Amino acid sequence: MFVIGAGGFGGRRARPARWQPPADPPEHRIVATVRPDQALLYRLSGDRNPLHSDPAIAGRAGLPRPILHGLCTFGFAGRLLLPLVGDDPTRVRHVRVRFDAPLHPGDTLTVHAWRRPYGVVFRATDGTGRVVLDRGVLAVSAR
Repeated sequence: MFVIGAGGFGGRRARPARWQPPADPPEHRIVATVRPDQALLYRLSGDRNPLHSDPAIAGRAGLPRPILHGLCTFGFAGRLLLPLVGDDPTRVRHVRVRFDAPLHPGDTLTVHAWRRPYGVVFRATDGTGRVVLDRGVLAVSAR
């Protein structure tokens, strides 16, 4: 089981990658509400970590309630960004992001995006404005 902040496995931490958020306001702000049962549906992908479904286990891990799977949050953001780059998933070269905080099922995901010649850079926030995904890049190939 992966538990946030429960490291202690030894070794040196990786150096954080340099990344400067764009200084200008986002060109796009895309908002979507995550279904309250989304984590339960996502479990069908095979990820059965109880942090996403069992309130007692989530509480023991210091969470107020179950959280959405990180890859599910990542997928939601990618789906929201796709129309900004032409709505053709075959053009996507790569997507990368830093997971900053968990998102809860039933919460709002807001993706803030800036267009770039190679695609978009982005970050995503929850309903309180807390950054959940940061340093995002969705790169596409030329047409």
